[in-house]
Amino acid sequence: MVINELMNILGSTLTCCAVFTDLPEMMMPGLYLSTINISGHIFFHILTCVERYLAVVHPVTYLGLRKARGIRIRNITIGCVWLLCFVATGFMFIEDSVSIGILFFCITVFALIIICFCSFSVLCILIRPGPGEGGGSRQQVHQSKLRAFYTIMAILGVLLLRFGQNTLSTALYASPQVGETGRCALWLSTFWFSLPSSLVLPLLFLHRAGKLLCCKNNTEPGQGSQ
Repeated sequence: MVINELMNILGSTLTCCAVFTDLPEMMMPGLYLSTINISGHIFFHILTCVERYLAVVHPVTYLGLRKARGIRIRNITIGCVWLLCFVATGFMFIEDSVSIGILFFCITVFALIIICFCSFSVLCILIRPGPGEGGGSRQQVHQSKLRAFYTIMAILGVLLLRFGQNTLSTALYASPQVGETGRCALWLSTFWFSLPSSLVLPLLFLHRAGKLLCCKNNTEPGQGSQ
């Protein structure tokens, strides 16, 4: 996902430079990288939600997949995702925008279903009392589950914002009532609605590591690495 985000930054930079310098040759690589980023975001977010689902709902299966067989499955899956991302650039040369819109709409709806199912399943497990929450460690377990609950809620919120907007914009993009200006506005709004989902995972990582200034004042030494 880091490589995918860096490709998006490079693609956006090339596209902006092509617009300001009036160099269409520079815009095509930027559009290629942006197309790869859009596809990669969908599939990689699905994979991370499925991973969290397995880790919380099916922990025994998840621990079994961390062995050699699971590592092979993970690497093959990631390779297939990258292959699909590069194949998606071929849709740029298809003039039938209606068929592409229907395909992308089905993909985003599928992503929404998987993300909602996995996230809500994890949230149901987190709010349910577990067998190890008795005795003196109950408060510690409660705080740990509460932090995980808020983390999943934050991730789910930005993903619903992103994929909900993608689904709506895809449905409106193929509408004959939407002109060229409307299509351009929908295309630009996709990048703005995608920004929170691009920032939430790095910010949560910095928050957990205790690197954010707003967290250092409220965190005791050594607590950020737990």
